[in-house]
Amino acid sequence: MTHLVDSLFGSDSEEEQEGSNEVPPECYPCCRGVEQIPGLYIWKGWLTGEEQVDCRVVQDFLLDGIARAGWLAHGNQAMHFGADLPWFLQDVLQKFPASLLPSEVASRRPLFNQMILNRYNPGDGIRPHVDLMRFEDGIAVISLGDSAVMHFSQPEKNPGQSVQVLLEGGDLLVLGGSARWDWHHEIKSVFEEIFNEKRIVRGVRTSITLRRLKEGIILTEAA
Repeated sequence: MTHLVDSLFGSDSEEEQEGSNEVPPECYPCCRGVEQIPGLYIWKGWLTGEEQVDCRVVQDFLLDGIARAGWLAHGNQAMHFGADLPWFLQDVLQKFPASLLPSEVASRRPLFNQMILNRYNPGDGIRPHVDLMRFEDGIAVISLGDSAVMHFSQPEKNPGQSVQVLLEGGDLLVLGGSARWDWHHEIKSVFEEIFNEKRIVRGVRTSITLRRLKEGIILTEAA
């Protein structure tokens, strides 16, 4: 995997890792902020890497790692707690653009210590929610497989209004600051939807969500 990810993202030298955290978000040409939501960034095709290798290759590697480890063998959701995140994520995470997160978050170590996997079959969704307060600021979502639209809303401030973001295979979504704390996000339970006048037919989508658990939190089943 090291050689595969090196070929996709470049070398793993300490100098490059440190430098990548200092680059302001506007210097990432494939990444854009969502104007209405401070702290929300979408990096289209992030898994493609600097070498522009077929994004499907890296997606297949990650999906194969999930399958080989049996993470979703008994359901559509699985969780991991602890800084020792699964092996298939290690090299990819070395390339994570931490500078997209608030400065006080980007410098923490480890950056993430919790992973949740979700598999969405056609028609599956997740209700509007803000991630639990037991998790710190800074959340990352890697999308694998088919596309879905994520809806962001503030039901108390602007009921009935939402901001839509299309998540395709290989995309990276980063939530920090207001995007993490002040906005609900959801995926609607539909078989197809419209985004920018384009019809999106739901297939099977797998998401890898990375978070950091606050210190001193006692874990329960409802993580």
